[in-house]
Amino acid sequence: MKSALVDVCKASISNKTFLLTHKVKEYRLTYPTIAAKLVCNGQSVYNFAKDYGADRTAAQIFERGRMGVVTIQDISMVPDNERWYVSF
Repeated sequence: MKSALVDVCKASISNKTFLLTHKVKEYRLTYPTIAAKLVCNGQSVYNFAKDYGADRTAAQIFERGRMGVVTIQDISMVPDNERWYVSF
């Protein structure tokens, strides 16, 4: 699992949207999941990509990860308030 998350982090800073999409699909992840839970070197995957100048992949994470959309959920139904931390 850790190698899959590291691959997604590396793909996010590549600024190649097709590579990021390939890695997300290869490891059967979703953009909302990685946008909410994946932390690369202490930063959210979105901020990690932005800090490395990968504007295209950061925009893709923002849009497909529904980061700009407000959703209302019953928090008693959501047991997994966890994040995945990866450092490489």
